[in-house]
Amino acid sequence: MYKKRDYWPTEDWRTSTPQEQGMDAGWQPQLMAYIGQTRPYLNAVLVIRHGYLVFEYYKENYSRESYQILNSATKSFTATLIGLALRDGFLTELDQCLEEFLPDAFRHLEVHPYKRQITMRQLLKMTSGLYPDALLQYDDAEDWVRFALESPTLCPPDQLFLYSSISSHLLSVILSHATGMSTLAYARKVLFEPLGIRTDERAGFIWGQDPQGYYRGAGGLHLRARDVAKLGYLYLNEGLWEDTRLLPSTYVQEATRKQTSGGSPEAAGYGYQWWIAELAGQRYFFASGFGGQYLQVFPDLDLILVLHAPDEPFTGAYHRQFIPLAFLLPAMNT
Repeated sequence: MYKKRDYWPTEDWRTSTPQEQGMDAGWQPQLMAYIGQTRPYLNAVLVIRHGYLVFEYYKENYSRESYQILNSATKSFTATLIGLALRDGFLTELDQCLEEFLPDAFRHLEVHPYKRQITMRQLLKMTSGLYPDALLQYDDAEDWVRFALESPTLCPPDQLFLYSSISSHLLSVILSHATGMSTLAYARKVLFEPLGIRTDERAGFIWGQDPQGYYRGAGGLHLRARDVAKLGYLYLNEGLWEDTRLLPSTYVQEATRKQTSGGSPEAAGYGYQWWIAELAGQRYFFASGFGGQYLQVFPDLDLILVLHAPDEPFTGAYHRQFIPLAFLLPAMNT
């Protein structure tokens, strides 16, 4: 639930002790020992409580200024831009069909009839029927949109949850057609600049593109850990920023509630490009990227956790669950 804030981290996050933010002392050195002994692939760990940074760790050769690839955690940024495009009137409703934004492609390509039924809502909640990542590799295709439209479908829309990164990429394509600008240009205008998220290419900012120049809706975004946390804070505050309505509260609520039962790869429920889960009775939602890239938001605890581990050779789901369970949740006293 949104609470009145005494400052906003647009310029940067303020730091505090855990005790000042209603957490017991003593867990920080234990967490440091855990990272050092068992999680050498964690490049960055941030814990934010009540809007204050109470723990910040960077692996050797990394710092708060380091940009790191988010992999599929990019999807949650893309979904946020869909909500902002609805706010701005570029999109009318989530049940608009993909074909509406790509009429020429649908006219000139051999497209399965099921794909004419696909809506933005289905792309957002991964129920479009498009092939899942495990079965569809589009990265090497000369034209990703054409590849998506001409590839087979597994089922009609809205029948199954299939984790399909090409669905997220099509959302970025929709944004470009609907707004008349690139996804990055729109993001800078309506999301990155209002939140104070730095996008300086000289400092390491990157957002990858497909062969046609569309920004990758499913991955390829590089941000600093402190900037990633700002997206979580926007959702934690129900779409408010600087006490101004940035993202519609109804969209925040819909995006972060379980739209489907979800499944692989996180074994969790799914909203609009956000995973939905529970730990020790605490509901939370999170962005997830391959390796161990996580942005976790615990609304009832006013808590945000950011984990960067793009080179983690094993699943990151373990530290996504273990760090809150072992160190953070037991420390809560208010």
